[in-house]
Amino acid sequence: MDICLDSNVFSSDPNFLEWMRKRDVKGYLSPLAFMELSYYEMKRVGGSMVRFLGILNGLDIEIISFDKGQALIAAKNAQQRHDFSENAVDYGIGAYAYKREIPLVTNNKKHFQWVGEVYTPAEFMKKQ
Repeated sequence: MDICLDSNVFSSDPNFLEWMRKRDVKGYLSPLAFMELSYYEMKRVGGSMVRFLGILNGLDIEIISFDKGQALIAAKNAQQRHDFSENAVDYGIGAYAYKREIPLVTNNKKHFQWVGEVYTPAEFMKKQ
């Protein structure tokens, strides 16, 4: 099964990442989510990405590219909610899930209501 990941699933429930590995769930990570994760990891450990990149390498997670189709999806959905300046990164993260029609896993479902299937990590594990 393919899923799109929000950056907050990495810090909220370490069991979810292990569950993904055991279940052969393929994760897709937007470059915007990767940017958020990189920023917080560098801030946490003084610039090193070794630990975090090791975690990613041990999981079936692909950092995807952000294309103009996703940019248009993000802009269109943000226009309907009039909150682009506050949630631009989330629109970019969700655009991949929207485009591919795959579930998005996040701990902030409110920001992704416009995406078809949205679950918290706990909800997604129960669903499977």
